[in-house]
Amino acid sequence: MELNQAVRRILGRHLILLCLCMSVGLGLGYLASANTTSTYSAETRLVLDTQDPTGLDEAQTIADTARAIVTSPNEVRVALRYAGVERSAEDVAAHDITVRALGSSGVLQLQVTDPSPRAAAVIANKLSDDLIQTRLAVSQGGYEQLHAKLQAQIQDLTAALEKTVRNIKGSSVPEPRALARQSVLQRQLAVAQTSLGNLEAVQAQRPKPEIIDRAEAPLTPDPSHWAKGTVLGGLAGLLIGLGLAALVETLRPSIVGAGAISRELGAPLLGEIHKSGDVPAVVAETARLAAIAADVRSIQLVAADPTRDLTGLAEAMQSALRHALAGTSRSRISPAPPRFRSFTAAPTKATDVRATGLVAALPSTVSKTDLEPLQSLLEITGYALIGIITFPRARWWSRKDALARFSPDATDTKSDESAPAGTEAGGPADRDHEVDREFSAADDAADGDAAPGPHSVPPGSRGAPIGGGDANNAHDRATAARQAPGDERSSVGTLLSLRETTTPASDPTVRANGTDPHLDSKVDGKSRGKGSK
Repeated sequence: MELNQAVRRILGRHLILLCLCMSVGLGLGYLASANTTSTYSAETRLVLDTQDPTGLDEAQTIADTARAIVTSPNEVRVALRYAGVERSAEDVAAHDITVRALGSSGVLQLQVTDPSPRAAAVIANKLSDDLIQTRLAVSQGGYEQLHAKLQAQIQDLTAALEKTVRNIKGSSVPEPRALARQSVLQRQLAVAQTSLGNLEAVQAQRPKPEIIDRAEAPLTPDPSHWAKGTVLGGLAGLLIGLGLAALVETLRPSIVGAGAISRELGAPLLGEIHKSGDVPAVVAETARLAAIAADVRSIQLVAADPTRDLTGLAEAMQSALRHALAGTSRSRISPAPPRFRSFTAAPTKATDVRATGLVAALPSTVSKTDLEPLQSLLEITGYALIGIITFPRARWWSRKDALARFSPDATDTKSDESAPAGTEAGGPADRDHEVDREFSAADDAADGDAAPGPHSVPPGSRGAPIGGGDANNAHDRATAARQAPGDERSSVGTLLSLRETTTPASDPTVRANGTDPHLDSKVDGKSRGKGSK
């Protein structure tokens, strides 16, 4: 399936479903966002004892370190207890605490969100203090121990040196061992003091963690997220609608567009009926050209439902063709204009079985399941589908399509209003007979020596039987079926019964369509003879 066809099938065919799902998603998203409790956010800014970052990656690394400390459940639990509020430490750590780096600097922003503005400020400050203490305990714990050790060592060495000096001064003759001990203690004391000085110098160069800006209780609540929730709900509804539309198209595929329908049925597109129900003259003229190309003289209009009566549409097509050919001399119209009729199960002449073509009137969007009766009809009758006429499909708020104005009720009402006094629509001046009489002269000239039809037989005479008496009776029944009401003459069941009854078992020379092959061969021979001349 092409992408263009898939988009037209899903968006065009199921636009109402998509709009409905999207509307429900928008409503649910708005309700979910509008019913949330107002929250307040308190912020603190601080720096850690780290070197200034040289890029965004290093700044993000420092922020990740701080986030890992402040979102610890134990740290959060202590802060909640200090603020005097009852909250789930896990939920607060997961959703209500954020730490981010301000650009590529080493400054961090810690934000706490809570329904209470005072609690938000207290928790933010407590977490900032704990973050500083935790960081100092981790990074400066070795320094404190080493510093204390060096100071103790210096004190011990100083005390030992002073004692040795007193002993030397108290003796009249200094002992060599005392002098050597004094020298060793002096060297050790000097080394210890140098190490302590170096340690303090290094520590002095390290940044100190500090809170730059402490949090205060916010005065205004956070902005509502109803717009974001509504948009997300609408997108979710749209995705669900697309999924449902795709599922429907998978289970019940449809065909969208006149071109796609034409390719599906393998027949050319003759035109489109307007939304107002008017039949353009170009549609009738194109149908005439299709009839000439298919070598047919009778066009039967059939809908996706073969039982639908299209007599009104046939009259409109015939009238449009008559007006289109009004300025042309009848002697110059060759071959004779085709006759338009609604689909009937009975041919009007022996040669009409071969000289009848079907034109399907279908909506511009139709499901493949709805085309199955028409496809079955084409297989049963063997008629050639010479073209397709499309019309806009009915809207969801109206069950009437563009063919509704051609329905028998609408046509009869219009005829009753325009008929002169003393006449009735559907009376003796039958619509099909009017068309037959109008084109009888041109049709007889085109038929040549073809077998006479039912209308060419004089009243009161039987006419020449076709294929024997049984075939003639069957042909009479077919003619009667053509003049019967639309729901009877257009049914596929009537067509099947006629095909069975028009083939007598006792006469093998009669075809299934009620014609005599000998007679058809004569007609074909004469037609070919005229063509050769």
